[in-house]
Amino acid sequence: MPTSLLRIGFLLFATAPAYAQFGNEWIFVGKTGSEAYAFVDSATGAVVNGTSIQARNIRGTEFADLGQNLYVANAAPVFSITGISRAQWNGAVATWSPFYWVPDASYCLGLDRTRQRIWVLTGNATAGRELHCVDANPNSGTYGQLLAQTTTLGPTVRERWAMSRSGNLAAVPAGQVGMNQFDIVDTNPASPTFLQVIVRKQLSATSPGSGYIMACAVSDDDRYAYTLVPGVAPYVGVLDIPAQTWLDFDPAPGQQHLMLPQTTPNYMALAPDASYLVITGGSVGLGWVRRVVFDYANPSQSTMASVLQGAAMWNAAAPSVSFDSSRYAFLANSGLNVVDAATGNQLLFVAGVGGLFSAWQDLRATASYRRAYVEFGAGCPGATGTPTLVADAATPSPAIGQTFSLTIGNIPLGVALVGFGFSNTAYNGLPLPLPLDTLGMPGCSLLASPDILTPVFGLPTASWSLSVPNTLTLYGLPFFNQAFALDATANALGITTSNAGAAIVGN
Repeated sequence: MPTSLLRIGFLLFATAPAYAQFGNEWIFVGKTGSEAYAFVDSATGAVVNGTSIQARNIRGTEFADLGQNLYVANAAPVFSITGISRAQWNGAVATWSPFYWVPDASYCLGLDRTRQRIWVLTGNATAGRELHCVDANPNSGTYGQLLAQTTTLGPTVRERWAMSRSGNLAAVPAGQVGMNQFDIVDTNPASPTFLQVIVRKQLSATSPGSGYIMACAVSDDDRYAYTLVPGVAPYVGVLDIPAQTWLDFDPAPGQQHLMLPQTTPNYMALAPDASYLVITGGSVGLGWVRRVVFDYANPSQSTMASVLQGAAMWNAAAPSVSFDSSRYAFLANSGLNVVDAATGNQLLFVAGVGGLFSAWQDLRATASYRRAYVEFGAGCPGATGTPTLVADAATPSPAIGQTFSLTIGNIPLGVALVGFGFSNTAYNGLPLPLPLDTLGMPGCSLLASPDILTPVFGLPTASWSLSVPNTLTLYGLPFFNQAFALDATANALGITTSNAGAAIVGN
């Protein structure tokens, strides 16, 4: 039975930022070949229109810093507006300025919220385009400067690419006709393979008449990569990155991707929780919008449905999803459409808004949002080995309104304490990790702040559970755990430690 952990519940509520807001985020809509843009209030439909040469030919856009900064990729070499531009947005006025200039057109943006870095694909089409990593921390002395870049993507034409919200991986497909090459690049600066292509896959099926890959995405937990392929038989392919295999969406023999209507797909947007994908398509005067709900365990059970059936979805484009995955938007019928993801009902239609790219303002109170629970550090051995602390497979992340569970292993006496806290860098003024040799625990370290200690019982394993309150203000809140097992023979104090775990509350 899950432990309510009342004290932790109070601590979560006390720590949750009071200024998190949901439902009134602004949606930015940008164009190509035009200086016009629009900010649309997703709740009221209020529109702030504007023009700027810095928004001359947008090819990608991202909100950062609690929605106060908007970054756009530019591809307007005739006007010497190439690279990344920045708009400071205060809810009423956008103040535009150059942010990172390069001599060549730039395509799509990837925002590493944890490390406050922004990535862009740029370079000469003949020599090859590479990913550039730019400092996006407004308080840094190197803000707006190049921090790193890939050098091995090669002369293959590339335009569409995407980064996971963890900032650890980027999908950078080849755009050359008939090549069908899908590359995954390591963008984690702490990784030994940083900036290298770590997965290179050929699409297992090609679509006759396809040009280049139209769009791609990577899930927040770095597990799946998605690619949108046009042609006579257009489809979505989903790559299981660790297994390096494509999901099979049809029980028939052989590999089948998720097939789409036989009119050109143009854009797609993945929900942050990876539960669904919004795809737009069509040609001039025509169009369609589909929502795909994934069943990753049984891909053939995934479903696809038309959005706003009966509506004429002409010129559909520019899908994007709210950061809590509850709503999505797209442009069609000469306006912006906002749809409830749970019901499929249209929440808002704002006429007169048009473009090819859109982005939702992100008002989460922390930039370090990540769904996945991450283990770190090492424990110290005892009578039955080193204690272990892992997330249960059924509850691998602390989701709003659900129960998050850990299993503690190698408990020799059937009793352990589980620490819960909000830091892995300091505890009571002391830096972490903190060696515990002076306490009679040689080789053991305190890895996370044990602000609250909860006893658990079990031999040789025990469980610890946290019921995450159903309040949206907890989005993005980080916390840490470490276990301490009673072990009379291990050392003078009779306690051994486990590895630690880091988690961030999400959906």
